[in-house]
Amino acid sequence: MTFSVRRICIICLISVCMFLLTACKGNTAENPVTNAATQEPTVTPEITATPEITVPAVKETYEIAFSGNGGSHIPAKTTKTQGEAFIFPEDVPSRKCYDFTGWFASDEPDKLYMPGDSYTSDRNTEFLASWKLVESTDDPTLGTNLINLSGKREDVFVTDKYYYYEGDKFFAYFDKDLKIPGDFCDSIALIMDQLEKETGLSFDCPGSVPAMSSSESFFGKDDPWRYISPGKKVLIYVFADREAEGYISSSSTNGRFLDIVMYELFSDELWNSVPQYRDNPWRLHDHISYFEVAHELTHTLMSRYHCGTTYIVTEGSADYYAERVLRALQDRSVDFQKSYEYFEKVYKSTKIAKKITPETAEDIFISDFSDVDFADRGDEYVFGRMLLEFITERYGDSFLKDFLAGAKERGLRSEFTYDVPWAHEPEKHAELVKDLAGEDVFTEFGKWYQSGKYSR
Repeated sequence: MTFSVRRICIICLISVCMFLLTACKGNTAENPVTNAATQEPTVTPEITATPEITVPAVKETYEIAFSGNGGSHIPAKTTKTQGEAFIFPEDVPSRKCYDFTGWFASDEPDKLYMPGDSYTSDRNTEFLASWKLVESTDDPTLGTNLINLSGKREDVFVTDKYYYYEGDKFFAYFDKDLKIPGDFCDSIALIMDQLEKETGLSFDCPGSVPAMSSSESFFGKDDPWRYISPGKKVLIYVFADREAEGYISSSSTNGRFLDIVMYELFSDELWNSVPQYRDNPWRLHDHISYFEVAHELTHTLMSRYHCGTTYIVTEGSADYYAERVLRALQDRSVDFQKSYEYFEKVYKSTKIAKKITPETAEDIFISDFSDVDFADRGDEYVFGRMLLEFITERYGDSFLKDFLAGAKERGLRSEFTYDVPWAHEPEKHAELVKDLAGEDVFTEFGKWYQSGKYSR
């Protein structure tokens, strides 16, 4: 058989195509690809998709801290995880004379959390303990007994133990053996409100107020009210002088507290049991002397802004503004009216020994009556009150506020500066007065005094 070249080419082409077609079907069970040398199937690895790997996000943690806010046994600092609730611990702090009422954040004081409650905010947070004062009827040495006053003058409350009263701006602490009119604390509140209005100052002054120390308290470390936390409120101690030691009302130089001692507040039993009182009825007023309260509260208010003013400025301002307060309140009660009338009759009739003239007024201010024996002092009250009256008429009602701001800025000191004993800078005080009210202020004050224009 013979083949032509053409036929041979066609046969070869068909063979090649068949070979390629078999290879393109892949290495499958139906058509395995074999190794030409070994005739064994060639295994081709199966290609699969790469799986996706998800990395979980890292959650932040936030610090949770606790403050006893006067209490003890507080929970330890801990953390909360982002997006998860923090559960308040079951353990609660403790505090003498107080019940725990919950935890609060400083920027959310009205939101209280109790043990077991959830907190979900994602932020660093410090929680403070909230407390409620409880009465101490089982302990006669403590003063956390709330006094119950009716608001009516004729309803008198006689204290047989230590009591307290909390107002918006003050705490009143009552000694034993007192008789407290039902409107006494309401009257104090009126005085404080009116005093702020007259002076332009506030008992809730900028900055902090020093804490009460045991050395300042009349009772020392056994102060019956030592467990009360008053914040910036004024502490008003009302005392009974049981031993007739001659205690008088006074105020602290740091604006923290004042002491009130008034014979008319002594209980009948105390009064009649002490000969120095019983045998001297002239000691008693026929009214509650609210002038005394207003005077000491003026000291307290001024000291909260600056405690280093001279005797003349300190006592003169206290008398001047106490008079203004009583004048404004004299129609509110019989005690306010009689207190004002008594001041007008007795205090304003007082004369000073030194002659006030245009030439001597500044020298008297600078002397600050420091050359007068302390037991015979009193002229600084009269001189200072008249000077304040004159300057206020000339400068305006903001004088005291501006003077205290200037005294603080200049760091003026006096014998009243509690942290610098016996410092005295009356010349610098005089310069500040002239800077505010005019270089001729003392000369003009002397003329004003001689003209008799001051109120009598």
